[in-house]
Amino acid sequence: MNENKECMRENTLPSLIRGVELTDGIEFDVRSTIDDDLIIHHDKKLSVSKKLQGDLPLYVEKNTISDLTEFGFPSFENVINNSIISENIREKGKIMNIELKLPHPSSGVGAGWLNSRKNIPYVSKILKKCGDILNEAGIPKNNVIFYGFFKHMNYAAEKINFNWN
Repeated sequence: MNENKECMRENTLPSLIRGVELTDGIEFDVRSTIDDDLIIHHDKKLSVSKKLQGDLPLYVEKNTISDLTEFGFPSFENVINNSIISENIREKGKIMNIELKLPHPSSGVGAGWLNSRKNIPYVSKILKKCGDILNEAGIPKNNVIFYGFFKHMNYAAEKINFNWN
């Protein structure tokens, strides 16, 4: 490894800051927490060792924001309000690709295994919360793209008059 390069874990605040400094933008995954906050976390299951996990629930959405931030996963709000990230998005025209993640069907959160339409209120709630935080931070709508692998995402957005990309 080159001595000048620092190896960073993905979906951490330092890796997102470094990414926005070096590239045209950043991509990250947003999940909801049991206390209705938003966390940056890719996997459905808590991606820490069993030893670190201890008695915490296996699925991300069953954990609190404070439990997850203690492991180094940033909240959505902390990412958006980070001065380096927000300056790069607002003033340098960089892009944020935000992927909304659905909870694992066995988590007890969301629609379960058989009825994806039941995830519409869940996705609408996350979209609204993201939009509110982005608006408060003054992030331009043209610099943000929301996506997710959920066939009813456009419907969920239309239902709440969500007018982001």
